[in-house]
Amino acid sequence: MKQQTIKTLFKVPKMDCPSEEQMIRMTLEALPIQSLNFDLQNRLLTVQHTTEPNIVLEKLMPLGYGAEIQSNSFLDTDDVELISDKEKIH
Repeated sequence: MKQQTIKTLFKVPKMDCPSEEQMIRMTLEALPIQSLNFDLQNRLLTVQHTTEPNIVLEKLMPLGYGAEIQSNSFLDTDDVELISDKEKIH
């Protein structure tokens, strides 16, 4: 049985530069994540994943960027975004 893909939007108030983006990428690389979308200007991170959203949040918390979950939605297989190699975490 295939796991459901979840799209979670995180507000990350202290994420505003590429080095913080890279720290988040490295922190999350061991999780089952399909894509990461960073909006540094608005300090938002969208994650497509197959694990519980709180597990992603627990990984982000020690970074000290103030991450919090804004929303979650389940994606149908047809809704999972096609991602470029640049956006892949693995």
